[in-house]
Amino acid sequence: MLLRTNIMALEPDQALIHMVTDVISESHLSYLRFSGLYPSSWRVARMGKSHSKPSWALIWTHCVAVLISALAVVSLTDYTMYFIKDIAKMEFFRFMTFTLRLALTEQTVSIFVIFIWKRREISELLLDMSRILTWMEKRYSLRLRRIRNVSALLAFIWIGFWLGVHVIGYITFQIQEDLSTLFGFTRQARFLSLVGAQVPAYVDDIVGGATLLINTHTELVAATFVYSIIALMITGFTHVLQDLQKVAILPSEKEQVIAVQKACRLYLRFRTLTAKFNKCFALLFAIFFSRDVWSFLVVYAVALRIDKLQGPEESQHMFEYRKKKDFDHGRHDIIVGSIGLGNAALKHLLCLYCHITVRDIVMVLEELEDKIESQDVQAEVTEMLSKIQSCSGAISAGGVHITTESAMAVLGMLASYAVIIYQTRDAALGDQEYAKKTDLPQLAEMIRGLMQNTSTSDIKF
Repeated sequence: MLLRTNIMALEPDQALIHMVTDVISESHLSYLRFSGLYPSSWRVARMGKSHSKPSWALIWTHCVAVLISALAVVSLTDYTMYFIKDIAKMEFFRFMTFTLRLALTEQTVSIFVIFIWKRREISELLLDMSRILTWMEKRYSLRLRRIRNVSALLAFIWIGFWLGVHVIGYITFQIQEDLSTLFGFTRQARFLSLVGAQVPAYVDDIVGGATLLINTHTELVAATFVYSIIALMITGFTHVLQDLQKVAILPSEKEQVIAVQKACRLYLRFRTLTAKFNKCFALLFAIFFSRDVWSFLVVYAVALRIDKLQGPEESQHMFEYRKKKDFDHGRHDIIVGSIGLGNAALKHLLCLYCHITVRDIVMVLEELEDKIESQDVQAEVTEMLSKIQSCSGAISAGGVHITTESAMAVLGMLASYAVIIYQTRDAALGDQEYAKKTDLPQLAEMIRGLMQNTSTSDIKF
């Protein structure tokens, strides 16, 4: 039996460990601690105590992660200086992919800062959820245990799958050429151009791959952590919905009143949990949301990117090499963007399902008002309806609740963007076809003649 009747007989830290593992499985929690996103010292979770400092191991873990992320930003200084010097001629699609890499790095730093800043609130959220789940386990012990275990299993599968895709994509499309020959593996490459350092290519590849990998890993670990909490909140609202659906078939009026009262109490508890969850992770979801939108923009932009024409002083060999390099980088950027899109799809589906479940609760309560003639039951139903707001059960992303209305509005904006980019691509392709069919030297001669104030008769076509 999962109900821990002797929990208070344990040591304080051990009791807190057991209470937190009521929310997420012990293996998942250990992985969070290993990743540096949850303190190894359980004293931070004590309610009403001043022991809110994280352990030194956690602090050093964050420092190393932030340092590696900063190296990833500095290693892209070549592109930064290029854009700053000639921002008027910035290529749109290249700029999009560049900012996606910076957004991933900045997101990693933001995740660590938020988890340090909100560490006490997160611990209190887990403890409050543990108390509610312990109370629920009298009726739903097997279901809650299955949800915890399945959530942990799916989290590890999700993290492992996307990390594997990322590593394969990085090796295949980013450093395959460096690994093909000994010269390519040891050649001098530009790295940390801010200080003008020259390092072997393998150092650049290893550091670049490690920074991208740790950024992706941090994103996935933080995402799966909040997913598991949302899944449990969905379970709570689903239990409320199921209890209300059984009210109409209960034999006596007294049982109906008691059932509605119990459902209302459980709903209020999970509504409070949702409010605390939004207080802890609203800023994190706002960062996730901006990354989700940018991932869509980048993937669509890279998919519709137009290859540059061969330059007048560019050999055919260099032209083919540049096209292949741009293609490989584009494929890798699509992989990184797809990771963001995968997280976005799962996150928004869970958030919408949580909000839709609360809407279903409202529909069931309205049906009960019409079907049941008992005044006492109707009074309880009306009171419960008065406590449900339009944003109840919705996850907040920086002041904007993720509901079906907001999701449709964002999809409309992204669809408009896709149409504009597609039309722009058609226009650019038309310009390219015109340039291919026209003799560029003759056009240059014509422009030169016009600038020299010659007559049109002197211009030869």
